[in-house]
Amino acid sequence: MIRSLLLLFIILSGLSLIAQNEKRQHFFVQSRGFYGKPIVYSDSLSADQLNSNFIAADIRIGVQANGERSKDQFLGFQQYGVGIFHANLNNEILGNPWGIYTFICIPLYTHNNFTLYNDASFGLGFGFNEYDPITNPKNDIIGSDINAYFTIGAKAAYSLNDRFTIDAGAEFQHFSNGTLKTPNKGLNMYSGHLGLTYFFNSINEEIFTPAEKISKPVPKIEKYNEMTFVYSIGGKSTLANYGKPPNYLMTSIVVDYYRRYHHIAKYGGGIEYIYDGTYVTDYTEAQSFDKYSFIAIHASHELYFSKFAFVSHLGTYLWKGTPGKGWVYARVGLRYYISEHFIANLTLKTENGFKADFIEAGIGYRFKFKKNKTE
Repeated sequence: MIRSLLLLFIILSGLSLIAQNEKRQHFFVQSRGFYGKPIVYSDSLSADQLNSNFIAADIRIGVQANGERSKDQFLGFQQYGVGIFHANLNNEILGNPWGIYTFICIPLYTHNNFTLYNDASFGLGFGFNEYDPITNPKNDIIGSDINAYFTIGAKAAYSLNDRFTIDAGAEFQHFSNGTLKTPNKGLNMYSGHLGLTYFFNSINEEIFTPAEKISKPVPKIEKYNEMTFVYSIGGKSTLANYGKPPNYLMTSIVVDYYRRYHHIAKYGGGIEYIYDGTYVTDYTEAQSFDKYSFIAIHASHELYFSKFAFVSHLGTYLWKGTPGKGWVYARVGLRYYISEHFIANLTLKTENGFKADFIEAGIGYRFKFKKNKTE
């Protein structure tokens, strides 16, 4: 279910990319080549098996924002879209992974034909040789064939003309399944890339018009308060179930109170209830429901990209039915605003700092309170 919802987020991003206003015709295709090295931690693989460099490539299709929407102004005329990635790790134990993802590139600095970008992506990874106790017992890094895929990086781009741009950059790439299946030490990679981008219009190709990126006045923000209720479920495996699918239920109920302080952002705080079924393994006899329960508070923030929002929490536990999980946790992920009130949620919750706890998928509802005077 969670994997299907993750793929749905990617598809929705692609549909959002294609279903553009007729004025928004500034598309591009980008191809990139990578050279890098994996960063892996293993008790089974030798240094010789881990230290080989890898080559990779990806292709993207995206939109160049031109400022027709006010949020484009705040993001510096961003680029966004979907892509597919493939790496040759030269490692029969780990395999040669693929990734399908959504991405956003936000300009940090622009001067004439030169632009420095922050580049981030989130999606689905597959194509691993997963752990198997008989056929692949040395793979103690990745326990599932399908994983979450995340990258963060920076690139410098130079426009050769209206149609073509070259770029170079560096990335950190991460594959893991959020303990849906063990082992799950995760695969980290760092790499550099060279890329070439071709810009085109979706209509009237004979008359190519590059994005003008003209700044214009934006409407004053209407600051207001809102409350969200999100119910999510997930699954989790443990080291005692090496190589097996998730067999413990995880749930969370999150209530947040937000202040909309910017056209594309809001901050707030909340309280949540968490049920962790994995703690049943700590007891030989049936226990009361509260033994598997946790209550926590957190600070929260959301940053919007069209109907999507990047959500982040940092919190601590008020009460724990069972010792464990540490005292500090985080939550990061995506939300999709289906309508003004309904929310689809897909996030990763951590424990004991920033160690993956579980991936959760859910649905929520948002209440907007009376708007204040426009500021």
